[in-house]
Amino acid sequence: MKIILVEDDEYKANQIEIFLKKTCNEIIIKRSFKTGMEAISNTQCDLVLLDMTIPSFEISALHPSSRNRKYGGRDILNEMHRKEIQTPAIVITQYSVFGDGEKSLHELDRELFEKYPEIYKGIVFYNASILDWQDNLQTLIDKNIREEK
Repeated sequence: MKIILVEDDEYKANQIEIFLKKTCNEIIIKRSFKTGMEAISNTQCDLVLLDMTIPSFEISALHPSSRNRKYGGRDILNEMHRKEIQTPAIVITQYSVFGDGEKSLHELDRELFEKYPEIYKGIVFYNASILDWQDNLQTLIDKNIREEK
């Protein structure tokens, strides 16, 4: 299984990668909206994992800073939908409210299911000190694999 993970937090990305290596043979990590969309558009993969709040660009000499997209994961889902990319996607977030407190995790999950039913497969609440995110992620991955067969 090949997975693209779009996650800007290095610690969180590392923890997710360690967990996924048990069952996944290739994990591509991108750290921004731009590089994430490039990878998703140009790489055949089985699953996309998205953080919700991501920078527009990766920090580099060309881009010494980058504006954070409050709904960057949703923006990627929107681009995937627009480009008719049918790769299943799961959101992994460590926030329980989004924007300026305008949306709860449950409201966001419901909105994404309504707007992107063909690709959006669910949301996982990530907490570094509580490992139930691993069980929740594995359940969604397993369910997605069963649906694809």
